[in-house]
Amino acid sequence: MMVRMLPMKRLVVRDLTGPTCLSPEKGQRVFRVVEPDVAAGHQVELDFTGVDLFATPFFNLSIGQLLRDLDPAYLRGRLHVVNLNEVGQDTYSRAWDNAVQHYHRETRPAD
Repeated sequence: MMVRMLPMKRLVVRDLTGPTCLSPEKGQRVFRVVEPDVAAGHQVELDFTGVDLFATPFFNLSIGQLLRDLDPAYLRGRLHVVNLNEVGQDTYSRAWDNAVQHYHRETRPAD
């Protein structure tokens, strides 16, 4: 039996957000496009070419909330983030780490 690989879906983030990825609203816009494909097991490439400014609230909504329902290893195998500048990479990494800690730590302290 031959397994057919689906092509990776490529999303140019600037087409949805413009040159900045700062607000939670823009993050939610990206999440709505990405989530159905990733949840179905498809691979998605987020291309940040042409995006110059980033903030954690954007990544919290666009990617962080994917970790609410998906295992980090599963998501890493499905979501490919490319063409982030240094600030974008640092901001993305911080938001990823915070979301993993929030949604996937073994025991949660009482709030």
